[in-house]
Amino acid sequence: MRILFYFLFILLSWNAYGQVVINEISYNPPETGIDSLEYIEIYNAGLSHVDLTGYHFTSGLIDTFPTVHMSPGDYFVTAVSASAMANVFHVQVHEWRSGALANTGESIVLVDALGNFVDSVFFEDNAPWPTEPDGNGPSLELKDSSLDNNDGANWQFSGGETGVIIEGKEVRGTPGAENSGGGSIGPDIIINLAHQQFEPQHVVIELGDSLRWLNNEAVPHNVNGT
Repeated sequence: MRILFYFLFILLSWNAYGQVVINEISYNPPETGIDSLEYIEIYNAGLSHVDLTGYHFTSGLIDTFPTVHMSPGDYFVTAVSASAMANVFHVQVHEWRSGALANTGESIVLVDALGNFVDSVFFEDNAPWPTEPDGNGPSLELKDSSLDNNDGANWQFSGGETGVIIEGKEVRGTPGAENSGGGSIGPDIIINLAHQQFEPQHVVIELGDSLRWLNNEAVPHNVNGT
């Protein structure tokens, strides 16, 4: 009887926690100074409802989830700045209390209100992990929630376009929504033109870099000036 109870406990624990996965990570957005667009997305990949109330991370940042009930297929996003996320992605998110994600990669461990393990990801900024999310605009997105999310090959860089350019690079991600089909390698530098002004005004182009000029005006421009 005791053995049966033990196995039932393990089964119930797997049903409660095995379906909750870390699904998207923005650890180094293309911002100088404070990374206001850092975020972590949680996804309910299971078939039952999950109460995330009191869930928290054990390293990297300080955050305790509020009262959150996730239906199957739901997403929950926690971020360093709720206002920045609303401005760029037009989504309402939970704002974590303090801390930040390491630009070189680190371990993210999610536990429940009692400290029981739920999920973890040790992401990195080098192969086999996609390198584009390391300051170049896109977030990290999980490809298949049913596979190991500690396998760098099971992650892609996001193709979710926002049209928001920071430091000459487009911010890309899908917080609170289904992950994209993956991004394609874009230009290294984007220069925006509007009102006879360039943003950024000064750039350094390395050998092999690709450059894209975006005309944000209705007025046509040519490329024969100085």
